[in-house]
Amino acid sequence: MKRGQRTDHDGRVDVAIRTELWTVDDAAAQLHPEMTPAQVRALILIAGLQPLGRKPAGRYGGRPPAVYDGEQLRQAHAVGRAPAGGTCGFVTN
Repeated sequence: MKRGQRTDHDGRVDVAIRTELWTVDDAAAQLHPEMTPAQVRALILIAGLQPLGRKPAGRYGGRPPAVYDGEQLRQAHAVGRAPAGGTCGFVTN
């Protein structure tokens, strides 16, 4: 067991799964090739992704934005990408 790891009563190591939480704006900035926030919202709708929660409200309050699993967004983005010289089937105006 590594230093700082916790164990439960059976001696098993407590392993925490870390999930990157992205807002729509985070995803628009992080995905490559870049997408607009409107395109990210469409991707979320098409892929049927559900928010994992909400980001804590900022200093000015307001409605906190929904957060999504970054890995799920990356996977949905990869599926929707067009192969070289082809089309992916997503229609944009």
